Amino acid sequence: DPLGAADGSTRPPVLLVDDSLNVFVYPPTEDNLKGVRSLTSSGDLFFYLFDKTKGSLTGYVVAPGGAEGKLVGQPRWSMVLPGASAAAAEALGGRSPVTLASFPSSAAVHSPVRVLGDRNVLHKYINRNLLAVGIEHPDDGEYEEASLQVLLVDTVSGKVVHSARHREAKGPLSFVMGENWLVWHYWSPKSLTYQMAVAELFTNTTVGADPLSLLLGGAPDYTQRENGFDGYSAPPPHVLAQGYAFSAPVNALAVTQTIAGITPKFVLVATAAGQFVLLDKRFLDPRRPVVSDPKKMSAADREEGLVPYGPSLGGISPLSVASHKHTIARPRSIVCGTTLLESTTLAVVHGLDLFMTRVAPAREFDRLNEDFNYVALVGAIILLAVATVGTEWYSTRKDLARAWK
Repeated sequence: DPLGAADGSTRPPVLLVDDSLNVFVYPPTEDNLKGVRSLTSSGDLFFYLFDKTKGSLTGYVVAPGGAEGKLVGQPRWSMVLPGASAAAAEALGGRSPVTLASFPSSAAVHSPVRVLGDRNVLHKYINRNLLAVGIEHPDDGEYEEASLQVLLVDTVSGKVVHSARHREAKGPLSFVMGENWLVWHYWSPKSLTYQMAVAELFTNTTVGADPLSLLLGGAPDYTQRENGFDGYSAPPPHVLAQGYAFSAPVNALAVTQTIAGITPKFVLVATAAGQFVLLDKRFLDPRRPVVSDPKKMSAADREEGLVPYGPSLGGISPLSVASHKHTIARPRSIVCGTTLLESTTLAVVHGLDLFMTRVAPAREFDRLNEDFNYVALVGAIILLAVATVGTEWYSTRKDLARAWK
């Protein structure tokens, strides 16, 4: 939340937008209004709206209106999504041809770089205003074949920073966006398999790419505007992408979120069969090396922990099914929340059923097991304390006896 808790409480203010694009602050306290006005005066408060009937995406900036103290949304940019019309929805059986996904504003990012095995770094393209737009183009039976289009749009400037198109592909399309990556799932009639693709974005930068240069250069002052991310002047990212076959249809995707973002990520998958599957993000890494033999991997790739590339993610292992023997009826979405433990994420799958579980991608490294032997721990501490006192007493007596000789 860019506003924060201006009134000193843990509850951040909420901006409400009505049909006339009038913007209201709730709760309307003086501190909240002052904080919002400071952002509007510098033009740093934006939002976007998607019109399903027109198939258009419009970005707005919050600015002072005509009346004193009134805030309104002023249009900054607009784009018509190709093929996102009501006719396309009708051709898809009433299913919306557009799928949207974004990186949660409250999600933590542990590091802005990715350290490679040779000690160089790649700078992540982290843009919290980035919106992933998936458009499903149906087969019209005459001219256009079925295809999927993926766009990454900066909702502040309206620029399309990356686009991809899958020909001879069909939906439904499922999306999940991480800090600098995007994973999507679709059906490929040509290969008769479900596909899961990943794209990872890195910044084209001239900053030193080794840890020593970063250490000597010092940390930039992000309070200065020129050191912050600017969607208008930022160069397009460098994109790495790979695709894999997946063994099941998917209804929803999500990613684990932890309080500090240190724990490795799991991609959470709700299948159409009602299973809740945990998929290690390492298998959805576009930097997986293509080698004929895992022994031919470079030492740097091994040290980085990369997995050799394979065209398929394989079948769903029973050990990766978090729902165990339970079946979740018609899952629609997955919601993740952080806990006070860095290792643990709370995940809720909801549809006709509700299913909630704890997910620990790196195991519960900051929590003792329920069957931990506390008696043995206390006993060991007492034994060590007695041994320490006893050896100190014996050493003192021995030194004293030696001194009297």
